[in-house]
Amino acid sequence: MLLEYFVKRYASRAGKNIRTIDKKTFELFQSYEWPGNIRELQNVVERSVIVSSGDIFSIDESWLATNARPAPSRQPSPESSEEESTRERQIIEAALRSAEGESGLKWCSGQA
Repeated sequence: MLLEYFVKRYASRAGKNIRTIDKKTFELFQSYEWPGNIRELQNVVERSVIVSSGDIFSIDESWLATNARPAPSRQPSPESSEEESTRERQIIEAALRSAEGESGLKWCSGQA
């Protein structure tokens, strides 16, 4: 949901009409751990939108840092981890609702 939101937001700011998100790009975003959290996500999406030329959102895999320093090892208890995840989800959903929810973007398989 955040990916869709940011793609729509930055495409609108850049005056671009991005209609779909490439399936491989979506999978890359899902599998990446985002050590920079939401700011890193925003920066990658904004940069990708700026350099895009078509109506399909995609990124260069090399833009996702693979040699970033690992985060300090922290073993949260299962309860606190679950509570934290629930709280994060509530915050994200509230932000999306306040931004008028769904972006209207469609997914594509990446095949032209």
